[in-house]
Amino acid sequence: HPLSALLETESLDRVKIYLLGNDQTPPLYSDALLLKFRHNHLIWNATFHRTPDRIILELEPHLSDPQACQTDLNQSPRLLLSQLQNIITIQELCDFSSREVKRLTQFDRVMIYQFHEDGHGEVIAEARGNDLEPFLGLHYPASDIPRQARRLYETNLLRVIPDVSYSPIPILPPCHPMSNAPLDLSYSILRSVSPIHCEYLRNMGVRASMSISLLHEGRLWGLIACHHYQSAKFVPYPVREKCEFFGQLLSLQISNKLHRNESDRRACTKAAILNLIQVMTDESQFTHCLVQNEELFLSLVEASGAAISYNQELYLLGATPSLQEVEKLLLWLKNRVAEPYFETDELSKHYAPAKDFLATASGLLSISLSASQKSFLLWFRPEFLQTVYWAGDPSQVAFKNEKHPEQLSPRNSFALFRSTVQAHSRPWLTWQLDSAQLLRSAILSIIVKKALEIEQLNHRLTQALLARDQFLAVAAHELKTPLTALDLQLQLALRTSAKQESKLPQALILPKLEIAQLQAKQLGALIANLMDVSKIQSGRLQLNPRPDVNLSELMQKSAENHINLFNRAKRELLIKIQPNIRGLWDESRLRQILTNLLSNALKYGASGPVELEVTADQDSAWIIVKDHGIGIPENKIAHIFDRFTRAVPEHVYPGLGLGLWLVKQIVEAMGGTIRVTSAVDVGSEFTVRLPIQVGSSSNRGA
Repeated sequence: HPLSALLETESLDRVKIYLLGNDQTPPLYSDALLLKFRHNHLIWNATFHRTPDRIILELEPHLSDPQACQTDLNQSPRLLLSQLQNIITIQELCDFSSREVKRLTQFDRVMIYQFHEDGHGEVIAEARGNDLEPFLGLHYPASDIPRQARRLYETNLLRVIPDVSYSPIPILPPCHPMSNAPLDLSYSILRSVSPIHCEYLRNMGVRASMSISLLHEGRLWGLIACHHYQSAKFVPYPVREKCEFFGQLLSLQISNKLHRNESDRRACTKAAILNLIQVMTDESQFTHCLVQNEELFLSLVEASGAAISYNQELYLLGATPSLQEVEKLLLWLKNRVAEPYFETDELSKHYAPAKDFLATASGLLSISLSASQKSFLLWFRPEFLQTVYWAGDPSQVAFKNEKHPEQLSPRNSFALFRSTVQAHSRPWLTWQLDSAQLLRSAILSIIVKKALEIEQLNHRLTQALLARDQFLAVAAHELKTPLTALDLQLQLALRTSAKQESKLPQALILPKLEIAQLQAKQLGALIANLMDVSKIQSGRLQLNPRPDVNLSELMQKSAENHINLFNRAKRELLIKIQPNIRGLWDESRLRQILTNLLSNALKYGASGPVELEVTADQDSAWIIVKDHGIGIPENKIAHIFDRFTRAVPEHVYPGLGLGLWLVKQIVEAMGGTIRVTSAVDVGSEFTVRLPIQVGSSSNRGA
């Protein structure tokens, strides 16, 4: 029927004026007018709301006697807001609100019902009649208010059922005459509700109910749930309007307090992280900073324990699983968790071995610094045993309807049911996750900065090494010419002295000339080493192998050339050489290898003998030089063949630290290997293996 068939002319004109004047209102905006019916002259509250293609008008009786509902409808909204703002905590806010809504509506029971992360609800505040049992602290499973119902609460902020035993009235016609689509009543106050929900309320003994949505950041945080038991209860529009307004104020205050609490937490955490960043920037390793500031590191996310895994190092702080358990957990994270962040308050659900360390790590928050290198920051929380009181067994969700087997009926038992939550920690909060992410970003920035600094340092070091090598090459070349001239002059002086052409006694001059010539030879060897360093560094080292080189004779003559050095040092050189070892080798480089090894043994061999052994098998020749001197410390052995590396202080044993490096480079250029075994105060043994090249005249000794 047209609206004119229902309303008096004056009321119809008011509707037309209202609609024309409010055609730009939001689609979900609702308002009310007082209208008079044509046939009985009764006054009705008319509520409008818009949908994309129509306007829906809902009518309900207007309360003619203002005293019929014992409420203070004229209380100032400003006073109400002031009362809410003066309350400090959310719990106090909810306690006040439950009492205020009960006073305003006169329902038997008014509860503040908060939703948890998993969707189940808890009664956190309650105002009730003295004859009613308390529901405060009871939990209700998520299935009692399913997800689709919670979504509806987010769009329609007030829902009222005056009588759960009502008979639904059908919409006529059931579909729109023009679009043939059913009428969308999502935002209607007077729409019918789910029969299962009505049955659920009847099972609780509830006769009438009203709920007011509490939103936080657009999502359903909780409900103001009102129950009436002995009779039906009609809540008139002015009261509902004030209740809805009150719910919006309460939602704002809850959001403000949640934001303020979180903001305070974030501010404190940010300040702490900034302090950590400053210290980490000054430290060479950020891990050392975190370890030294253990208490602060744990407090960033309110954890009881932590683990830091970086660069093959693992640090445990506070209460944690064992070292072996943490190492296995890190391997699992590396292989199973792709995201840079992972958090759970039930670790054993994801990682079965965690059942063995619930007392220290039922909850885990991890951030990955480099999953490929197993670099993580982990925070742990212990198991938090919690006893939860349910209004009925939460596992009993619904039952088969005996009268209509194709339908489900809601649970009908609300007897107190107690359960203990195990293997869970306290949940990680949003601000704590954000703190971990902020710390990760800061650490990654520091790592990148340190990497750039190291890269720059390496570049400067490379340039310095290049400059040094160039200097060595130039210095060796410049020293070689005068040294050659000096050596010639010493040889001439020795020959002249031998012919007795000098007026000085030979017994006086000959030893000094021989010492001078020996020093010149040692200087020549040093210059030759420096030139070889330059050649090796520039890739210009060349070998001149000759076939059928007799290694046995070569080593024997070279060793004998060192006898005078050993005699002057009052040391013994023991020689044991397998005869007739032949192969394809560079003779001069073989002499250089032996000279460096014998000089090294003479320098560090203390007063004991030096042993030289040369032997061969089918494929290789072996040169072994052994001393019984000071030996090499265990922590220096791995670097003994590095360039400019020395195992002993320079002021005790002078030298450049080039000899063994040169030997290794030459041996490897020949396709061989060198190794050392040593012990402090026992001595050292150097073993050179040289392959006997195929095609030589003989490949083993006689």
